[in-house]
Amino acid sequence: MKDIDFDSVRMQLDAQGFAIIPRLLSGSECLETSALYRDDSRFYTYTDMREWGDEAVEAEYKHFGKGDADFPETLILPELVEHLRETLYEGLFTMANLWANLVNAHFGKNGYAYPRTFKEFKAFSAEQGLTHPFSAIIQYEEGKGNAMHQDQSGKAVTFPFQCCVLLNDESEFEGGRFILQEEGKAPQYIDLKQGDAIIFPSEYRVDRGHAGKDYEVIVIKHGVEPLKQNIGEGYKGFCRTTLAIGFHGRPAP
Repeated sequence: MKDIDFDSVRMQLDAQGFAIIPRLLSGSECLETSALYRDDSRFYTYTDMREWGDEAVEAEYKHFGKGDADFPETLILPELVEHLRETLYEGLFTMANLWANLVNAHFGKNGYAYPRTFKEFKAFSAEQGLTHPFSAIIQYEEGKGNAMHQDQSGKAVTFPFQCCVLLNDESEFEGGRFILQEEGKAPQYIDLKQGDAIIFPSEYRVDRGHAGKDYEVIVIKHGVEPLKQNIGEGYKGFCRTTLAIGFHGRPAP
C-alpha cells in the first residue's frame, strides 16, 4: 500500500465530491486480497445484493471478520484491510468533523465529534450497538450491478466517507463503472483501474464552493453500473471484484 496524499484527497473532495487515489494497492496486494474470498473462515457473514431495477443482483457481499460473530471483539480482519481502515479514518477525521458540523447545522441537529484515533471511533460505535466491522469483498456476475443506495442511512453512528478499491484487472469486464448521483443531478460514471481507490460521501456531499452560498448540503447515493464480462468465451463466474472499506460498524447479523 502506497503512502496517501491526504492534501490531494481533501482538495478533490472539496472540488468534486469524491477523490481518486491511483494505485493505492499494488497488483499483488489486489490479488492476495481477492484470493481471501475463497476462504469462508475470513468472513463473519454473507449477504446477497439488492436489486438493479426489477432484476435481482447476482452478486455476493462477504463481510471480513475471522472469529465468532456472536462475540464481535474476537473478529479479526486481514492486516491490510484493518490498516486501510485505520489509515484512511485518521487521515479523513478532520474533514469528517468539518462536514458533519456543517450537515448538522444545516438540519438544525446536535451531533458528535469524531475522535482522532480509529480505535476510539470503533469503541464509540460499539457503544451504540454497531459492533461488527463494515468491510467486505463484493463480487459481481455478468450483467449485474448495484442499485443507487446509501449504506449508513439511519444508523446511530455514521462517518461521512467510505472507500472502494477495484481488485481485479479492469480489462476483464466492460461497463461496471462506479456511479455517484447527487440529488437532482445526472449520475456521474467513474472508471477505476486495478488498485485504484475512490473515497466518496456516505450520505451527504458538502459543497463549500457553491455559488452564492457559504456551503450547500446535497444528498448523494452510490452504485455500480451493470457490467459485461470480457474474460473469455464460456466463462462462468464473477468478473468484477471490489474491496469495500467502511469505517462505521454494523449491528450484529
